[in-house]
Parts: sequence; C-alpha cells; structure tokens
Amino acid sequence: KREFNPGAPVQSGETVRLLRGDDGHFRVDARVNGRTVRFLIDSGATTSTMARADAAAAGVDVNEAGFDVVVETANGTAAMRRARIAKLEVGGIVRTDMPILVSGDIEELNLLGMNFLSSLRSWRVEGREMILTP
Repeated sequence: KREFNPGAPVQSGETVRLLRGDDGHFRVDARVNGRTVRFLIDSGATTSTMARADAAAAGVDVNEAGFDVVVETANGTAAMRRARIAKLEVGGIVRTDMPILVSGDIEELNLLGMNFLSSLRSWRVEGREMILTP
C-alpha cells in the first residue's frame, strides 16, 4: 500500500511508522471526524492547524466568536481561529477533542504540531521513518 500512497501510516502493534517524502518531510493521511485529510508533521509548530476548507469539509467546529489568534509561520504572520477536532485518527492512534487552529489566510496548511506529538508516549526519526508510539 505504501508504494501507491506514501502518506499512508503503517501500523505495527501500537507503533505507527511514516515514510519520509522525497522532499525530506513527513506527511500522513489522517482521519478527521471520519474524513481523510493530508497533514505535514511539523515539530516546529506549537499547535496543529488546518486550512479552513479542509476543516469545513471534515465538520470541524470552528469558534467564530471573539478575536483571531495571530501566529508566526514560516511565511510570516497569519490570522487563525480556535477549533477542536472531535476525533483525529493517525493509523491506530486516536485523539479526541483535540485543539487546533484553522487558517482562513493560508490554503493547504494542515500541520500536526507539538500538541499532537507531545500527546504520544514517544516519537522519533530513524533513517527515513518517523516512529509514533501512543
């Protein structure tokens, strides 16, 4: 399956393994509220983010009240809204009620950041693989 879809997580017991892309980044096809969404794994991002269109398609509850959250990204500042994913699945790893930020300014900005990675028992990179242990 991996040859046809390099973003597909491979499960071995509890551990999920992701293959590094040719560009040096780790991506994963996760399930957000039952819908497949492609994420970039970004240990430099404090909070996971989703593009507004992807969040809407996955039924993510975005808080439209209050003020924008202004964050510094690799491409400058961006205004985002607080939101929560009811159910996030990365292979067999399941997280519920996970806080994220939703961007209206930047398209295709789906990042799994440190709030996801720090919810794991461990994560590491070995060669061309990222190993996630719940």
